[in-house]
Order: sequence, then C-alpha cells, then structure tokens
Amino acid sequence: MTPPSSPEDPILRASAHTFRGGVAGLPVWIAASLCPVPLLAAIKSAPAQGQTAIPGASPAEPVPSIEDIAPPVDVFPYPPWIVGCAGLLLLVVLFLFLRWWRNQRPAPAPTISPRTVALEALARLGGQVETATPYAFSIAVSDVVRQFVEASTGVHAVRQTSVEFLESISHRLSGPERDLLSGFLERCDLIKFAQATASASDSRTLLSSAQSFVQGRVP
Repeated sequence: MTPPSSPEDPILRASAHTFRGGVAGLPVWIAASLCPVPLLAAIKSAPAQGQTAIPGASPAEPVPSIEDIAPPVDVFPYPPWIVGCAGLLLLVVLFLFLRWWRNQRPAPAPTISPRTVALEALARLGGQVETATPYAFSIAVSDVVRQFVEASTGVHAVRQTSVEFLESISHRLSGPERDLLSGFLERCDLIKFAQATASASDSRTLLSSAQSFVQGRVP
C-alpha cells in the first residue's frame, strides 16, 4: 500500500500550484470537494501566484527588504581659514584699486568767481582804450558789466535794454550802486545809439566806472 503523499512532496506541491490557479475563483467548499485531502493541504501551504518560496524558510518568515543607497554628502573642500584669508586678500586688492583710481582722476578745475572773470576782462579792455573806437569800446565794456550781473544774480541782462536792465536789478542794489550803474549805462547808450562825439578819455571814464561797479567801490 502506497503511503499518502506528504504536502512536502515536490510532485504534490507542483500539482497544488496548478490546482490552486484553477480553483482560485471557486468557493472554498466547492474546491474542498473537488480535491483529495493531501492535495488540499498542499494548496494551503503552497505560495500564491507571484510569490517565490525561499528554500529552508518557513512560510510566515518575512522576506528581508533592500534599502536604497544613501545620497552623496557634499563636503566643502577648503578649510574655513583659507576662505577667510582669501576674502581678506580680496578686500585689500579692492581698496588698493579704488585708491589708485581716485588718484588717476584729474583734479577739478578751480572755480573762478564772476567778479574775477569780469575784472580780468576789463583789464584786457584797458589795453584797447587808445586803439579801439569809442563806439566799439562802449559795446565791449557794457557787455562785460551785463555778463557780470547775470552771472552774479541770475538775471538775464545781456539781451535787455538799459531801462529793463536797471528795473530787473535795482532791488538788488543800494542807492549809490544804482546811481553808478545808471550813469554808466546812459554814457554807453549816448555813444552807441546817439552817435555822440567821444574820445579815448570817454572810454577811460567808462572803464573806470565799470571797474568800480564790479569791485563794489561806490564813490
């Protein structure tokens, strides 16, 4: 008599796998009535489809999981003291460059006051008293005075008539200064527009009045 097959029998285990795949969709009581007891025991102990039985391991023993490899760790390649020295050296180089750049820039031109500019122009006209005609000299000396007033006060006096010029500047002048400027402009207008007879002496008088007004020396 052949002894009943054990569930560990390889042939019986293979049959159990095949039978289990075929009756997987049937109720348990129907599957039990269709197979013998040894085959039913093998079905219960056989692994399900998609699983692999590990030799020598019990069915309840968990399969060890495989963990992922840890990502690489970023490590700064230079020690802190090297970084600090490099930063300090960079600051020193930047300071030296800025110092050199400032020394290379041209020095700003000295500011010349309007009074100095006017006096220098009048000094140059002084050498033309004997050579320039009184008409041309009166125009030149009048322009110097108007440019001085415009640069000093901001009043646009170059294109104004003598009357407009006096009206626009009179509130900035004292009484003697206004009288000096008024007499200077009247003599210039007589020579320029009335064609009055003038000589080098008249040119010297205009020059003296212009110098006194620019210097602020009121008689």
